[in-house]
Amino acid sequence: LWRIDRTDDADAHLARALAADDTLAAAHAALGQFRLRQGKVAEAVSHLERAAASERASYLTHFQYAAALAQATEAGAGPADAAARQ
Repeated sequence: LWRIDRTDDADAHLARALAADDTLAAAHAALGQFRLRQGKVAEAVSHLERAAASERASYLTHFQYAAALAQATEAGAGPADAAARQ
């Protein structure tokens, strides 16, 4: 949904999915990508980290997590600092 500019719907659906089951790696990965697109790097790192820690994490999730960490570093903060700022 966020890829077709239905951001409010995407946010609501992902929030509901994680409220129902906070361990859903796919929901964390999608929300991480969405937050990265919104420029909310610290939130993106947090969600992508959880997704990447899953046994079912794909190579793409790990790549996106690395990209989010790189953006956090470029912004002048390590991942822990970036997460603490938001």
